[in-house]
Amino acid sequence: MYKNNSTARDKACPIYDNHPYNKTGACPCGDVGQYIDISKIIDAYDKSTCMSSFIEALNNISDEKIWFDDEVNTIYMSKNFGGNPESDTLIGRACHCKYYNHASENFPKHYCKCCAEFCRPIFEPIFGKDVELHMHKTVLSGDNECITAVKITDMKKLRRNE
Repeated sequence: MYKNNSTARDKACPIYDNHPYNKTGACPCGDVGQYIDISKIIDAYDKSTCMSSFIEALNNISDEKIWFDDEVNTIYMSKNFGGNPESDTLIGRACHCKYYNHASENFPKHYCKCCAEFCRPIFEPIFGKDVELHMHKTVLSGDNECITAVKITDMKKLRRNE
C-alpha cells in the first residue's frame, strides 16, 4: 500500500496540507468515468488472453503510452500534459493540478498521489482492491514526464505474457 513519506517540510507546507486529496481522499478533478469509458477497458481485459494483448488493447483505447513490465508485475502509463501550454515552466505546461501547476520548485512524488489514485476506478475492478498505484515519475518532482505505475498484486488476475 501507499506509504506517506512526509517530511517536516511537507508537514509545514500549507499547499500540501490543504490539497483536497489529503483532506477528503478523493481527486478534486472528479470521477475518471467522466473522461474515460471504463467499460471499454474492462471489456478489453475480458477479451485479452495475456497481458501483451491487454496492453495492446489499452494503447488502442487511450492516447497515452502504456506498457507492462512483467518482472515487477506493473503497468506504466505516461500522462499527457494538461497544464497551461503558454506557461514559462515545464511544471506549468505539464501539470493538470491547479494546486501545483504554478509551482516554481520541485516537490516529492507523493504530492502527486491524487494523480495516481485518479486511475484507481479503471484498474481496481480488474485487478482488485489491493492494486497499488503510485507516480513513477512526475514533472513536479523534477522528471521530464509523468508516469503512473499500477502494480498488480493479485496473481490470479495477472495474465502472463505468452
